[in-house]
Amino acid sequence: LSANFQNRNTIVCFSCTFTTDNRLRGVPVAFLHKLDRLSVLILNDNKLDSLPSILPSRQLNQLVVYNNPFLPSDLVVKPSDVALTLLSCASTSFLRSNWYPCLESILPWSLRIRLAVFRTCLCCRLRCGVNPYRILVSYKSWMNISCDRQSPPNILAYLCSERCLTTFSSNAWKYALD
Repeated sequence: LSANFQNRNTIVCFSCTFTTDNRLRGVPVAFLHKLDRLSVLILNDNKLDSLPSILPSRQLNQLVVYNNPFLPSDLVVKPSDVALTLLSCASTSFLRSNWYPCLESILPWSLRIRLAVFRTCLCCRLRCGVNPYRILVSYKSWMNISCDRQSPPNILAYLCSERCLTTFSSNAWKYALD
């Protein structure tokens, strides 16, 4: 199986992935968007505390997540008192710039990787950059999921600013991931 992961063409052909009892703390999402035919994802007996925000859009036929210690979704997100770093401001400006495709080809690889963190804001759908607010949203689509009822899974979502945080807090029902 590890030889298959080396070849990107092979990754696209998976229809069922078993990652049971691997002690995963998070789902590796780097190549998840390339798995076009993925229909069954089994993540039993791992140490997942949340699922990535890309999973609800994957149209999975079955998602199995038994025996994972998911965090409750009612955790309150508090605004950070930490001042934004220069890297954080540069990352947000870089990702939201109309010149992004041109800038991406000019910048050195190491700087491009540090600036281009592709996390999408749940409210405004813009790129969040390096330091987004992280929230847990309950995964309400029970049609395709098998899990422990006492600890249902949550989706890790991102908010880019305090404005989006207050928008989400006042109208959380609008941003349900199902």
